[in-house]
Amino acid sequence: MNTPGPTDGTEILWDTYGVPHIFAPDHASLFYAYGYAQMEAHAELLVRLYAQARGRAAEFYGEDLTDDYDSVHAKILQLFEDFAERFAPLEETNNFYEDMTSRQQ
Repeated sequence: MNTPGPTDGTEILWDTYGVPHIFAPDHASLFYAYGYAQMEAHAELLVRLYAQARGRAAEFYGEDLTDDYDSVHAKILQLFEDFAERFAPLEETNNFYEDMTSRQQ
């Protein structure tokens, strides 16, 4: 995969607080520079989150992260359950609407 870099005129200026200010002539260069700035400022965090998301954090960061994979999946399942509970009344409304419209035909 050959990804082109930013075009000429793309610049990242870091202020005294460590905030990147990006100047770019086009959107592709802007997003390239933004990704570069994120890796420059937070490389370790991004690599760790990537490893956790893939369920391989314990391989690289030690066995104390073995439970991360299970906890991530538990959180995802909980989100789906919360979503289903929240929108259950909507499903009942749709069923009621379908019943009413089918009776009218």
